[in-house]
Amino acid sequence: MSLDDPHPWSGVRWFANIVYREIVQMHPRHNKNLLFQEIHFRCVREWAVMSARERERFLVYAEQDRALVERSLASNNKTTTSTCKKSEEEARTPLSSSAKKSKIAKKDPNRPHKPPTAYLQFYIAKHRQCKQANPDMTYSDIAKVLSKEWNAMSEMEKEPYVKEYKRKMSLYKGKMAKYKKEKKEREA
Repeated sequence: MSLDDPHPWSGVRWFANIVYREIVQMHPRHNKNLLFQEIHFRCVREWAVMSARERERFLVYAEQDRALVERSLASNNKTTTSTCKKSEEEARTPLSSSAKKSKIAKKDPNRPHKPPTAYLQFYIAKHRQCKQANPDMTYSDIAKVLSKEWNAMSEMEKEPYVKEYKRKMSLYKGKMAKYKKEKKEREA
């Protein structure tokens, strides 16, 4: 659990956090925001196909986190003083619907999605093969192996993935321009 986040993390959030740390260690010079986007995309896909046995580790972390937060909240309730910013009743009162709308921006389901990067396309293509060849390997071990393989590849070996990324990116840019134009027309 993050020290800044008082809410317990789910199993998916623990999985994403572990994958993020591993990839940042493997690629320390990369842009952290781009890495996060790649990791988010990868984690959503991998969590969906993960077996219950593979998910169990992260769900255990989530359960431990939930228990830790509950203990923390219980101890905080005992030491609550009148100098708190919010009273218990204010903290429990749900936000009005207008307050919720102003804080949470809805995502447009029609907005085009960015394509996966060349590395992520390579990872997706090779992950299943690697998992089938080594069923006992964890996701982090597979990520390490594939990362080393990607870094060892020459530019010519990476070229099909880079070309595919560029092709998908040009399609994305066209779709995005069309989307923005249609959005302006709807708003006008």
